[in-house]
Amino acid sequence: MEHFLTPEQMRQADKKAIVSLGIPSPLLMENAARSTYEYLIDLFSDMPPDFSIAILCGSGNNGGDGFALARHLNDTFGIDVLWLGDEEKMSGETKTNYDICKSIGMNVKHISNSDIINNIDWNYDCIIDAMIGVGGSENIRGIANVLLDIVNDLPAFRIAIDAPTGLNTLSGKAADNCFRADLTVTMYAKKTGQVLGDGPDYYGDVLVANLGAPYSCVEELSDTFAFEYEDLELLYPPRNRRTSKFDYGRLVIIAGSKRFPGAGTLAANAAIKTGAGLVELFSEVLHPQILPEVICHTENQSENYWEKNMSLIKERCLKADAVLIGPGLGDIHYQLFANLFEEIVSNKKVILDADALQLIDRSKKYNENLILTPHIGEFARMLDEDRNTIDDSPLEYCKRFAAELECIVHLKHYPSISSDGNLTFLTTNGNPGMASAGSGDVLAGIVAANVAIGMSSLTAVALGSFVHAAAGDNYNAAFGEQTLTASDLIEALPFVIGGGANSIE
Repeated sequence: MEHFLTPEQMRQADKKAIVSLGIPSPLLMENAARSTYEYLIDLFSDMPPDFSIAILCGSGNNGGDGFALARHLNDTFGIDVLWLGDEEKMSGETKTNYDICKSIGMNVKHISNSDIINNIDWNYDCIIDAMIGVGGSENIRGIANVLLDIVNDLPAFRIAIDAPTGLNTLSGKAADNCFRADLTVTMYAKKTGQVLGDGPDYYGDVLVANLGAPYSCVEELSDTFAFEYEDLELLYPPRNRRTSKFDYGRLVIIAGSKRFPGAGTLAANAAIKTGAGLVELFSEVLHPQILPEVICHTENQSENYWEKNMSLIKERCLKADAVLIGPGLGDIHYQLFANLFEEIVSNKKVILDADALQLIDRSKKYNENLILTPHIGEFARMLDEDRNTIDDSPLEYCKRFAAELECIVHLKHYPSISSDGNLTFLTTNGNPGMASAGSGDVLAGIVAANVAIGMSSLTAVALGSFVHAAAGDNYNAAFGEQTLTASDLIEALPFVIGGGANSIE
């Protein structure tokens, strides 16, 4: 499982390493520079000695990392250090590395105005950004703006130390001229802004520097995570030899309509393929591609199907381990299940998707039995907020709404966000080919199966989202994203859950 840090959590990690563990701040800076140096020496191992690098340094500790890195690279490549800011505002360790760079005769130039910038020969092979780091935002002022406008247009390879200048490392919002890195070497752990918002467009590839502090500094502070392939074997363990279908959950799905006959089938088929022991589907129309393993309730399958079967639906829901309501129901039918939802939500695991999300009463408190799976348009309607406003801070909105209702919220977005208001998972895999009809129905079925199997609600939805995205990546690796359909996601599930990253091909 991967851990992410916010800028504040990174500062706390630094404090813990320095104050609680007794690791001097200059040593952390030296380790950061040394670890970055080792990455770059390996990366540039085939480059000639005249390979030229400009390191842009600020006067804060990110600049200190840049000065220290310059020392390490100086004997191998042609290094120019271009720094901006105020020498008097440098921390002790930054000033020390700055002074060393000057004392060993490196080319260190203070960038104080545009005239100096215009007189620089920018024919560098590599530009390294160590101007601001995680303390910055998308609001860049002064001479840094001029530098960013220039270096982003250069053909040089671009590297950011900790974070690209011009990127908000909490939200992922970027300035128009944000430093566009090909590679970022970040400290302690990846930052939330790396995967949120504009972050993926500016970080490039990401490597994590070893600062010599134990990983517990990250684990004890992080509250934002992402699942990885290595987690699948742990969370989908081998089944016991002496077992039956009832050991893997009974799931009831209420989904589909005459207008959307495939939604219930996609959800039910995905649930069976994910490993739910027994799946029952209530749908007023059965799609012909329903798997034979799904128990389909076709009683009274004529006009007024839902009303005629309400007693049976309630009976099966009360026996179920989990209930999924919503995929493809449409605006007309979801209201029929308001009383059923209120009756079962306190003691049954319930997943509300699509139109059934309208059953939520924002004046109430629920519990972790309840999972909501809105896309951002549905989420905006639920909150009565402008979609663009939510899109600026989706992580915070998702956490706040989950805390308000005391339930689990999974916001289908890029990245998707799963939160109980305290702990949050980001779905960092997946691809644009998954933006196709029925993909959300498949996700709902995977999540519902995980819940029925016995996972906690937060784990079920976060892992379900990871598996769903991994299935999309699996198909993409074999055939490309253009032809990816929801049914293809279901076909890829055995290769993800049963075979790690093996290809569907």
